Amino acid sequence: MPERKTITDFGNPGPPHNEKRPSLIVLAGRDFGRQYFLARGETTIGRDEDCTIRLNDGRASRKHAKVVGDPGGKSGPHFRVIDLDSTNGTFLNDQQIKEAELSEGDRIRIGYTVFKYAIRDIAEIEYGDKIYRMATTDALTRLLSRDYFFQQYSDLFRRSERYSRPFSLMMVDIDDFKSVNDSYGHPVGDKVLEGIGQMITAVIRYEDLAARYGGEEFVIILPETAPESARNPAERLRRSLEAHQFRAGDATFSVTISVGIASYPDHASTMEELLQKADIALYQAKRSGKNAVRVFQHDTEK
Repeated sequence: MPERKTITDFGNPGPPHNEKRPSLIVLAGRDFGRQYFLARGETTIGRDEDCTIRLNDGRASRKHAKVVGDPGGKSGPHFRVIDLDSTNGTFLNDQQIKEAELSEGDRIRIGYTVFKYAIRDIAEIEYGDKIYRMATTDALTRLLSRDYFFQQYSDLFRRSERYSRPFSLMMVDIDDFKSVNDSYGHPVGDKVLEGIGQMITAVIRYEDLAARYGGEEFVIILPETAPESARNPAERLRRSLEAHQFRAGDATFSVTISVGIASYPDHASTMEELLQKADIALYQAKRSGKNAVRVFQHDTEK
């Protein structure tokens, strides 16, 4: 009988860990810490959906700037940044430019977003990705962490004040979540939190922000959204969860949520006040029998 051979296929091992790759790293803005690799040709930056790097930044033009070059030239990566006749300008190391060559460590400012041009090896990139996820994401739900949410909330509130743009805030709380943990155990409770995080992600838009606010409570911000318009995604989320069955061993069960909505500038003039008004609306939803959505009303404030 011929000797049996074992073949191990390692697939494509990918680039070696010491290979250098040029990238743009977000130092300030919604995607703080995120890395964007630069490929040969054009990398467009702006608010337009067709841009390679899409910004949720009110001071960025739809097609604001582009980075053009080659990551693997004979003398190493070579890139230039070019402004695309933007409204508010493109800045390189705090100097407004129309076109300029990039050097490692340069900082590009587009609206409120600041990028750093860096050339790093794969090990550094992987480490940066891990730190970014740990700093910005709740490990269980994969939504934004509470601390990172408040950074983004502060930035959004400042922009909304400056440009007189409305937005809505939703407070979401799982009804009777303690009974889930008591009946089925905390591991099942964690699965419920994980599932709700996935449902929230499926319901919200690209530009919306969703975070685990604490325990079984979540918070969602909807830019450019009036109070009654915010009710629609809140109801979709409520109905989706109401119809969903979770499993614990051989048993199945469902959970419901209550949602409170408040909006800037209709209901509040400060960050703290807006959170308070959304929490009051959430209390109204709970008091009405739970599994409900309520928009803040001034006559029910007390």
